[in-house]
Amino acid sequence: MPKLKDRQRQVPGGYTMYVPELKWRAPGNYPSFTVVCDMLQAVIRANPALAQKHHWPLDRPSLEDWVDSYNATLCAAMGWDDYILPGEGGSAIPKSEPPRQNLASLRAAAGLVKDLIAGAQSLTEWIDSDVPPVPRDCATQRAEICVDCPKNSPEDLTKWFTVPAAELIKRQIEKAQSRALSTMHDEHLNLCTACHCPLKLKCHVPIAWITKRLTPEQFVKLKEAPACWILRESGK
Repeated sequence: MPKLKDRQRQVPGGYTMYVPELKWRAPGNYPSFTVVCDMLQAVIRANPALAQKHHWPLDRPSLEDWVDSYNATLCAAMGWDDYILPGEGGSAIPKSEPPRQNLASLRAAAGLVKDLIAGAQSLTEWIDSDVPPVPRDCATQRAEICVDCPKNSPEDLTKWFTVPAAELIKRQIEKAQSRALSTMHDEHLNLCTACHCPLKLKCHVPIAWITKRLTPEQFVKLKEAPACWILRESGK
């Protein structure tokens, strides 16, 4: 697993931590590594039964390793190689891994970040190109489908994106709005949890720009959504 090069150096977006069993995420604006560890330690101590069940670390060094691995994994997925140690050798950081039960969630987090980056890159390429959006009627029809779709997450962008990526997407949406790209359903459009793209913007994007970076796994998730317009327009 990747490890941080310097725990005293702030990473882009600030240190974070997420415990899916509790649906707990470290709050705060750019907290330090120590502060995140303090908050996580308090959460673990407040939930002794769950801590025992899931084998969460109780000693401080192991807990810090867990936070280290979580943030290093996200940095690796984002391509922030300057913040993580190259390879396994030469590290002064303890070599014990986080609880093995949490390795799957770390890998899932890394996969999610890669999906988010791919989606953001695709939307950025399109919005910065000269390719026109789909007709307004088409965008409205797409939005109507997304409004009632269970994959339309009601939660804020920053839950899914790292802070820098969330700000990038928000700026993209602002660019779209400056070009009068909007629908009457915008206030009900959030993030698609299948393809991990902001629907306010995606409803205006030509289908070829959408499908160019979608993975087979994302297509499978889209098939769980009733009447998904991406599948219909792409012929999948």
